[in-house]
Amino acid sequence: ETMLQELEDKLQKEEKAHEALDKQKRKLENTIHSLQDTLNDRENRVAELQHSLDKTMEDVARLTLKSEDDATMRSNIEKKMRELENKVSDLSEDLEAERAAHKRTDKLKRDLNEELQKINNELMTSVDNTAVLQDLRNKREQEAEGLKKELQKERDEHENMLKEKRKKYRLRLCVDTTAFILCSSR
Repeated sequence: ETMLQELEDKLQKEEKAHEALDKQKRKLENTIHSLQDTLNDRENRVAELQHSLDKTMEDVARLTLKSEDDATMRSNIEKKMRELENKVSDLSEDLEAERAAHKRTDKLKRDLNEELQKINNELMTSVDNTAVLQDLRNKREQEAEGLKKELQKERDEHENMLKEKRKKYRLRLCVDTTAFILCSSR
């Protein structure tokens, strides 16, 4: 009876570990959802900038017909177009970085799911061998902890990257808007 009670206790501990992994899986799914929203926002922003670029190109055509100083105005507008194209390029790179982060998160989720499946299979086959069960549980806890640290590191890096890109974009947008206003007022 004592051995049966010990095995039941160990089984309950393994079930708790399984619940913790399920909780972590849900957190990853929430992170993936958040990354997907961010990805959609970036795609919308790229479309807006493309629309802005198209509108700027239309303005270029109109201004070149009306301007007395055609060469200077054309030079300024072409510079603005290049800047907008660079912005679109930068946002495309940001979008690719978001997709790469999304893929890494998906891989981590798959790894955790595989790890959870392994633990479940090992639990079912090794209930009788308590010493092996204890060693496996300790090893899996260490691996899960390592995966949590990796996930947190990836999340932190991703958040830092997003902050930097947003800051860079806002600064560049402010400078470009000011330059465009100055150029248009001539």
